[in-house]
Amino acid sequence: MKLLGASLLGTVFGDEVCYRHNQCEVGCFTNLPPWGGTDARPGSKLPNLPSDLNVNFHLDTTLETGVNIDYGNFDSLAASSFNPENPVYFIIHGYFDTGDEGWLQRISALILEQENANVFRVDWGEGSRTIQYAQAATDTQVVGGSVGCLIKDMEPFFRSMNSMVSKITCIGHSLGAQACGYVGQNVQKRYGVKLPVIHGLDPAEPYFKDTPDEVCLGYSDADFVSVIHSDATQFLSGGVQGLGLSYPVGHVDFWPNNGTNHPGCEGGLFDQITDNGGIWEGLRDFAVCYHQRAIRFFEESIPRNCNYKSYKCKRWTDFYEGYCLESWDNNLLPEMGWNSIHYKDIMPKPNLNEVYLNTGDKKPFCVHENLQRLYFNANTDRNLELDLEIQYLHSSGSPITLKINESPITPYEGFQMRTPLTLKENLGSINSLWVKLDFAGGLINLSHYATIDRIYIKHGEVQEESIYCPLEASMKVGQTYIFEKCQ
Repeated sequence: MKLLGASLLGTVFGDEVCYRHNQCEVGCFTNLPPWGGTDARPGSKLPNLPSDLNVNFHLDTTLETGVNIDYGNFDSLAASSFNPENPVYFIIHGYFDTGDEGWLQRISALILEQENANVFRVDWGEGSRTIQYAQAATDTQVVGGSVGCLIKDMEPFFRSMNSMVSKITCIGHSLGAQACGYVGQNVQKRYGVKLPVIHGLDPAEPYFKDTPDEVCLGYSDADFVSVIHSDATQFLSGGVQGLGLSYPVGHVDFWPNNGTNHPGCEGGLFDQITDNGGIWEGLRDFAVCYHQRAIRFFEESIPRNCNYKSYKCKRWTDFYEGYCLESWDNNLLPEMGWNSIHYKDIMPKPNLNEVYLNTGDKKPFCVHENLQRLYFNANTDRNLELDLEIQYLHSSGSPITLKINESPITPYEGFQMRTPLTLKENLGSINSLWVKLDFAGGLINLSHYATIDRIYIKHGEVQEESIYCPLEASMKVGQTYIFEKCQ
């Protein structure tokens, strides 16, 4: 059935609706497959009117912050401190957030500390704050179209469309990441060129899982699409789907802590409030801690307080056990978050590159990855049950003492013990090691020997390795021995 109706903002024709705002065509939208009536989207929803979403743009520059810009209205932008000489950033929030959330303001402020820029915080809170998640997910198309209208308002500031688009980056969380995908599609249709960069912070999976490229954020939406997966649990107890995409979609997909089970998220409500500096953000992180971690990681990556180096690996278990600290292709270790753009032109093909990293339990979340191998020689008694403790005397700070084994070890001639060392502290340059082997059980005989021939250590993030040798030829169990770099 064909429905005819008209208003100032929209005209409906059957299963399609076309919207405009001020002098700009926001776009035409349908509820036909793949947008509706599919397994991923069983409903037949159409996006709401732009006026219902009340999309607002809050412009932050080094001269002024929080200036409201009316999109589709060139005069509104012209009267602001918008500077076409500077980069342009759009930050788009997700479900139940607004453009005035603390995390959007913090990211905006951090960007402005790095460079003179035009940062637009995109506020569609009247659409996102609804119990009807499927409707909010559908409305991200209008959000993307509204950003497209503001980009169109910028045209008179630039000599060419290519020079304008080349300055634009979109940063989105959850549904906001999906909206960034629509921004990218809008730009390609209107100008025939791609956005340079999209940063997807845990792009929403419900209502987008296994949908085609035109529906879900993907690497075709920009020249470089960087994705942080932080709530990628496919099915939690009770069959509830994770909030973030559980499969790769970008040019590089980062999987911190395998995209789920982040250290620190098991803490109580008070811990979250303390760590986030506010009751509302603490409450939200307590409820959806995994999903919010992508924001926290990205935020810390901007001033480079955290060096989020990541590692190519076939699977998470291999990385977790330390098998992947050697990089691929000329020591390429992409940094998760803001600085991932530096690896745009040197990432290996194909487009989907999945990389892994660990994080800590609280700010700063960055950790340092090291790989250690111990080689036992012939002067080692069999069937000993031992505990191993090593003190690392290094150039970056106070000595670090670690118990290396979780369960007793039973070394023998030729035995190799490989251990990943994930540390909050940076070991820096290690001057010497103090190694002690203690009895963990069984009959104690002080004449037992368990001699380590050499110790190999590789610093993952700088791809440097060193080998340490004992100053004495044999090691009695229960005593401490010094290792220094082999000559």
